[in-house]
Amino acid sequence: MDQLRRKFGAPPKREAEPGERFQLGIRVTAELKRKLDAAAEQSGRSQSQEAELRLEHTFDRQGLLSEVLTLAYGKRAADDLMLLGATMTMDPKEYREDPDRFDRFEFRRDLFKKIRNLDPRELQNLILRVESSIGFMRIVNKGKRK
Repeated sequence: MDQLRRKFGAPPKREAEPGERFQLGIRVTAELKRKLDAAAEQSGRSQSQEAELRLEHTFDRQGLLSEVLTLAYGKRAADDLMLLGATMTMDPKEYREDPDRFDRFEFRRDLFKKIRNLDPRELQNLILRVESSIGFMRIVNKGKRK
């Protein structure tokens, strides 16, 4: 009787051979299945091929947000935005583990709140003052290099 029992679960793990495919069983909503079926039919791929391609693309796109922010705002602003987003989603326990990160976040968050509450004219004046300060600092730093 024990020999007739069916084993449940995944087979023992082993190293994959190059190009080998593994079966992956997942459950999805009816709506997602309809979308996947339609995309597979339109592309001429099987449902499994379409799902695999779409999963692969999610991994390919992990660095996309950072790249887009860098292109739009420059490296420094992109880093600040990424830090702000990462810190806002941090578990409060993590703040104790990285107090410097929390302090940087607090400063940026407070600055962001102040800027967001400015009316457009005040914001434009602030931008002009910051640009003037940056220009002044460039002149000062250029003089120090000589």
